[in-house]
Amino acid sequence: TYTQSTHGRDFFIYEITNADGTSDFAQVDIEVGNGYPRLPDGAVLTVLDSTVEVFDFELGSGVNPVATDTVNVAYVGYLPNGDIFDQSDGVDFALTSLIPGFSEGVQGIQPGGSRRIVIPPSQGYGPDGLPAANIGGTDIITFDVTLNSVGVAGDNGFSVSEAAAIGTAVGTVTSATTLGPDRIYEIVDDEQPSELQLNADDHFSGSLSAELVLIDYQSYQCSFCALLHDTLGTTGEEFPDELLVVNRHLTLSPNPFPNARQAALSVEAAGEQGMFDDFADLLYGNREQWVDLADPQPVFDDYAQQLGLDLVQFEADRQAAEADASINEDEADAAALGLTGTPSLFLRGRPLNVNFALNDLAGVIEAELELFESPFVIDRGTGDIMVSRAFSSDASSVETFDVRISDLDGNSVIETVTVNVTA
Repeated sequence: TYTQSTHGRDFFIYEITNADGTSDFAQVDIEVGNGYPRLPDGAVLTVLDSTVEVFDFELGSGVNPVATDTVNVAYVGYLPNGDIFDQSDGVDFALTSLIPGFSEGVQGIQPGGSRRIVIPPSQGYGPDGLPAANIGGTDIITFDVTLNSVGVAGDNGFSVSEAAAIGTAVGTVTSATTLGPDRIYEIVDDEQPSELQLNADDHFSGSLSAELVLIDYQSYQCSFCALLHDTLGTTGEEFPDELLVVNRHLTLSPNPFPNARQAALSVEAAGEQGMFDDFADLLYGNREQWVDLADPQPVFDDYAQQLGLDLVQFEADRQAAEADASINEDEADAAALGLTGTPSLFLRGRPLNVNFALNDLAGVIEAELELFESPFVIDRGTGDIMVSRAFSSDASSVETFDVRISDLDGNSVIETVTVNVTA
């Protein structure tokens, strides 16, 4: 148990229970003034098996959350020097979406209870740390946490203050339905054709939490697609957080593009090793090397070698049924949409004229962002919901929308999300 002192050092008294039932006591002093708020008298320290340390301030009541629950917590996060790097008066999280040490620490709190959680790097953000928050790979981070309430997976009811800043975390969408681990989350747009719904095996370039989604049906042998590829690269650098590009296949092979199918199979294989975009850059940037060849595969194999890919895996993935199926799925959707040429573009679910895109895509993006009115965006890879627009004063309301969750096997479920915007 913990006791404050007026002499610059607080201290813990440890009780050690011996095998014979007797007890010994030890005192450990703690220097005061490292920037963290001092612990209250009577705080109890527990070291968990994972080496996470927890200091219980106040015991709650009721049932502890489990790893699959959604919780509402108030918290303050501290850097090693005591500076605050994150905080909230109350936010909903799925425990499965949090760093291991935070999740484990919260599972030991009953509703209404509070504790300090001291998290080593192995149970935090890992060897890379979290550069955006100035957390290094060897930093120990600390959270003071109060557990407000416990929900269950699939509840998806959240609260956020009308004063919340853009980027504030609102909560994480969960589902009680069993889905595969690789998922894609998407706010449902009833006016959008089903063929434009995002798939878990789509190839994405840009931020998964961007306001705008641009779907590009392309053929790697198409000269206009090559021009657009350069434009998209430049525009993506200009709008790194606002634009997500979805790359889909419409090979138009064998006529008029006889080599496009082989190019698409090769870029799919590169994607299995995390090099989809890099391989696409080589295909478009060096079209003159392969578009007129009777057999372009040796050139594609050379690109794979340039990127340092495992060539045995590359060849196996190129010939795998999954690569064919991915291309066929894209082309079936393109046919259902009535597409007959490339590039074919859709921005926010609506067709986008290619000439507009080639001439002034940045201007188009800026105009669409002006029209974007949704108060929330979703991270399509994690299901995290964030504030995307500042609320007006006295904006208390209840916002309701649907989120589609899909996995790699094509299974999907729609979850209804309710956000209570409070004054």
